[in-house]
Amino acid sequence: MANKRIEMTVLKQLIQLKAKGFSNRKIADQLGIHRNSVNVYVTVLNRQAQSYQALLKLSESDLNALFDKPMGLPSDPRYESLKQLFPFYEKELRKVGCTYQALWYTYKEHHPKGYSYTQFKHHLQCWQKKQQVSMPISHKMGDKCFVDFTGKKLSYIDKSTGELKAVEVFVAVLGGSQYTYVEAVESQQSEDFIRALNGCLSFYGGVSQAIVCDNLKSAVTKSSTYEPVLTKTMSAFGLHYNTTILPARAYKPQDKSLVEGAVKLVYQRIFYALESLQFFSLSSLNAALKEKLSAYNQTPFQGREYSRKDLFEKQEQDQLQPLADRPFEIKYYKRAKVQKNSHVRLGEDSHYYSVPYAFIGKRVGLHYSKTMLEIYCDHERIASHARSKIIGGYTTQKTHMPSTHQYVKGWNAQYFIHWGKSKSELIGRYIERVIKKRAYPEQAYKSCMGLQQLYKQYPQESFEKACQRAITYERYGYLVIKNILEKGLEQIQQEEEQFDLFAQSHKNIRGANYYQ
Repeated sequence: MANKRIEMTVLKQLIQLKAKGFSNRKIADQLGIHRNSVNVYVTVLNRQAQSYQALLKLSESDLNALFDKPMGLPSDPRYESLKQLFPFYEKELRKVGCTYQALWYTYKEHHPKGYSYTQFKHHLQCWQKKQQVSMPISHKMGDKCFVDFTGKKLSYIDKSTGELKAVEVFVAVLGGSQYTYVEAVESQQSEDFIRALNGCLSFYGGVSQAIVCDNLKSAVTKSSTYEPVLTKTMSAFGLHYNTTILPARAYKPQDKSLVEGAVKLVYQRIFYALESLQFFSLSSLNAALKEKLSAYNQTPFQGREYSRKDLFEKQEQDQLQPLADRPFEIKYYKRAKVQKNSHVRLGEDSHYYSVPYAFIGKRVGLHYSKTMLEIYCDHERIASHARSKIIGGYTTQKTHMPSTHQYVKGWNAQYFIHWGKSKSELIGRYIERVIKKRAYPEQAYKSCMGLQQLYKQYPQESFEKACQRAITYERYGYLVIKNILEKGLEQIQQEEEQFDLFAQSHKNIRGANYYQ
């Protein structure tokens, strides 16, 4: 009865069996309903000043009305004393580990002649059901955080183009206190979704045991009623913050009913208040959202003297897990082969990062974010570097490099210098300077390989002239020689490039005597 009223025909059968003297347990077996439900109905029926036969003659509406009244009548002093405790019990039930039975034990200690456990629980649940604010009692403090995007969008005006840009609005709500967070982001893509989640956890100052999200493409690769498959990014996010990611079941809105209710309130309390305002940047829009959100969280619940913020600060904040040392950054994943120079190339930046030379020739995994790159081999991290955007540059740790005297599968400084000198003294000298310009000889090996390829493509005379020209201007590297050869600059004599402005003869040049 506490959850769903039985059918009227079943109720009449219950009264008939009770009139015949059946016990509550036997009636429960006969009608196929729970014994506790039978106890509740019989308790209400026994309080009426009519016999069971008289109750059977009542109309369905009159019979139904009997159960619209609370079980404990105002004249019952037990109910009156229990009623005063309902608000306290409601708050206690939101604490982790608190149960109806634990509250009942405490109640009986102070009220030995009070209600039995079944009646106690029924009265409390009936009172909760009559409250205007929907705050499901099943959500424990610090247990779950529900997140979603609103269906409706907000917008701001792009100053540079005058275009009205629609943006997504992220909403999060803690299950226990209903403390709410709202942020506008450019899209529902992974980068923006993670940015909003980081902002949400920073706002709360802690992490719930689980985060319940919708089946977004940025969170779930394969939806399922029983075992949805998370994206690598969301799995890593959960590990980073030591929390569980729980995608809601498809077509099961009750799984995230709390946040859907919060979205409706956000429409009423925040969206409507911003409707007549114009914004010219995403940051200004979020500043306005923050102001309205603060007022929303501090507004008392209907029929209560406390707000979402009060409930959060007093009961839920301490139940949250601590934040990670730094916000989560999205990681991207690629595969690469360790080159003979003991480096791997991250194609996105055209930059090289060192790896311990023992892994030369092996396939490794690159896990990188905006700021860091980690290199894994067989699920073991073998190197990590701060990410660099210098095109063609090298980031090298000295301990990763082999000895300069050690041959690494045919690659070493002496090998390339010897190759250059075998072609000509000039080429050998240039190769030697290319290697010396690098902090580690291994960093120059790719350049030397490139020079070997250029030597095969162009006549030796042209290649030597290009090297001579590069030495003159002290420019060393593969790209230097490549540009000289492609543009034919090696054919230009140095003296032809010298340009003496004051040696030029022109009728518009006054000369030094003019100023005397």
